[in-house]
Amino acid sequence: MIVNLKERDGEALRELIAKADSYATHAMRTVGSVQPTLFIHSFDGRAMLLPNKFTSERSKDEFATAARLMCVAHGATAAVFVAEAWMAAGKEGQPVDLSRPPSQCPDRKEILMVMGETRYEANRRMLPILRTSSGRFMGLGESPMMDFDRMTGRFAQFLPENYPSMEVQQKAKELFQMVVEERGKERSAERGRDRGFARGED
Repeated sequence: MIVNLKERDGEALRELIAKADSYATHAMRTVGSVQPTLFIHSFDGRAMLLPNKFTSERSKDEFATAARLMCVAHGATAAVFVAEAWMAAGKEGQPVDLSRPPSQCPDRKEILMVMGETRYEANRRMLPILRTSSGRFMGLGESPMMDFDRMTGRFAQFLPENYPSMEVQQKAKELFQMVVEERGKERSAERGRDRGFARGED
């Protein structure tokens, strides 16, 4: 039996995108926000990775590193990253102000960013988050699917270029576990400092 890998992974990607859309809509309706999340598809099924929270550039880098290790460890064939973001929106006929972050622009728009990829394709959607005058979530606006051969950035290219061997997957699992354990220790120390003491100190 001949399997078309591009079509198989493309179908998995579309299913993940639908899952991410459902997850994000539910989170917005019940909590009012969406926690940045990575969804992956592998031969073993689906999995997801959520950070505790993004409090710094370091925390974003750590999540991106853990996400890439996870993809290798599980032999992921498709991945989708979803998160809230601000998008700078210039006035009609005027260029977008690139001198400051989108979150500081007066004409900024709140969006849901959905970025998906396989080893054969990548796509990105920017869905406007619609709210009432009181700030209550109403729904997500429409955005065309944008196809790319490849996306770049901290939260892109989670999948390795080639499918990892079993040996590479096992090494990634060990490294991923180390990252999780180390982060757990750091969280415990942070909670200790919040209570007025540090772990390991008198």
